[in-house]
Amino acid sequence: MTRFKELLYTDFDGNSTTDDVLHKAFDDPRHMERVPGLVELMNDSAAPEMERFIALYSANCRTSGRSPR
Repeated sequence: MTRFKELLYTDFDGNSTTDDVLHKAFDDPRHMERVPGLVELMNDSAAPEMERFIALYSANCRTSGRSPR
């Protein structure tokens, strides 16, 4: 499993899912546990650009107070 899928396609109970968990960031405070990994992915110049962009958005959606919905 890639780091991207581990961070955004694994639910907060550790189960693989086909839905990204980005939109659950406001519903579940456990999302904050993923922010360091998302920031690391965002700063990884070897990671695909789209994954880096989504990591940036996901890391910021809870910390900025803005809903991704």
